[in-house]
Amino acid sequence: METIEICGRSYPITGYVDDPRTEEPVPLVDIHLMSDYKWQLQALQSRLDDPEMYRTGLGEDVEAVIAQLRKWLEEHRGKGAGVA
Repeated sequence: METIEICGRSYPITGYVDDPRTEEPVPLVDIHLMSDYKWQLQALQSRLDDPEMYRTGLGEDVEAVIAQLRKWLEEHRGKGAGVA
């Protein structure tokens, strides 16, 4: 399997695409990303763990953001958003 090194890690190349700005094809790399659901869940957990950091450091209305995150998570539960 062909790989490419990015930031000191090797990733498999799954194919190539032509880019008119380059003379050589650009590799498609299999990099696993975090799902939106997991990202939102971690954002919620972070605010629950350390609300003062967000309140004083960012001037965030932490309670409002927590409510928005909980609503988003409830709306997307079981829709495949947790995969990845």
